[in-house]
Amino acid sequence: MRFEYQGCSMLLHQMPCLEKIITRFGMQNAKIAYTPLPKGYKPMPNISTGDPKLRNYFQQVIRSLIYLMIGTRPDIAYSVIKLS
Repeated sequence: MRFEYQGCSMLLHQMPCLEKIITRFGMQNAKIAYTPLPKGYKPMPNISTGDPKLRNYFQQVIRSLIYLMIGTRPDIAYSVIKLS
């Protein structure tokens, strides 16, 4: 976590961690979204066994987002938990 002081206020963020996650998962060119999930989003349950490599990749992404969520990004909590 990084603390920055701006006048009489303090900013708490994890921007270096977020940049590392974005780079690690190759999402440097991803579009910015102002809401984490579209309105009315309902994930489809996975009924197949799935590809173990893809499942592991997805779990790594979710773990990284949970780390951010707990530290400084409660605004993404609903979306991350819904996807996990």
